[in-house]
Amino acid sequence: MSAQTPKKMAHKTGDSEELKTDSPLSEKDEVKAAEERTVKAHKRATGGTGGAKRTK
Repeated sequence: MSAQTPKKMAHKTGDSEELKTDSPLSEKDEVKAAEERTVKAHKRATGGTGGAKRTK
């Protein structure tokens, strides 16, 4: 499974870069998208439900 993770992450970042260039987002949207990516990466690293669940 650990061998798959770098491939997945590289694929995800590639997609997000493409999306960013395709449609110009407002600064707030970019920050929100970046936060969502961070949360997803964190969840993947901690195995789904690591730590307290926090929502903004």
